[in-house]
Amino acid sequence: MAQSKWGFNTIKSKAGFTIVELLIVIVIIGVLSTLVIVTYNGIQQRARDSKRLSDVRTVARIIQSYYEINGSYPSTGGLGAGFALADANCTDSGTHTSQWVPGVVPSLINSLPQSSGPRSATYPRCYKYVSDGTYYVVSAWMAVETGPQSTTSYRNLGFREPSWSTADGYYCGSLTTPANYWYGFYRYSYTVSNITTCNGGT
Repeated sequence: MAQSKWGFNTIKSKAGFTIVELLIVIVIIGVLSTLVIVTYNGIQQRARDSKRLSDVRTVARIIQSYYEINGSYPSTGGLGAGFALADANCTDSGTHTSQWVPGVVPSLINSLPQSSGPRSATYPRCYKYVSDGTYYVVSAWMAVETGPQSTTSYRNLGFREPSWSTADGYYCGSLTTPANYWYGFYRYSYTVSNITTCNGGT
């Protein structure tokens, strides 16, 4: 406490934040908030992708169990366009059903997994299955949120992009990964199949 020239005691006050300092604090808080949101969203995307991959592998094991019991894979009637079945939550133009792999519920699994997550016309994020009884393809179709996958973790076999006429049937562009970007959509799907040869089409 200090004394003024008139003899009164006065209190020295400390200046508060300046406008510039406040703006700097606000900017820092904004940047940190953005980083937290981006990090959280990335964690959520990876978690959903991990579940999709796990679901596809689980269904592939169920399909194989069906084969061991019946001598054939659950058939959708064929491999070509129009024969694929998609899960009940799928929003594309194909056939949707909760039992998108026929004949396995409830004898081999209580219920089949259903797709989830943000969707768009380009990325429907569906579970799909097609089979002629001898060959099958099961896929988390156009579903990978953290993609595209690297060239070592996918092959060009599965279901075409939503706008393609064979999106509801099996398609095989190649069993290797070409440099051609045209096949890039396969990198956004998790696909399991027993098909080991490929003729470049359905």
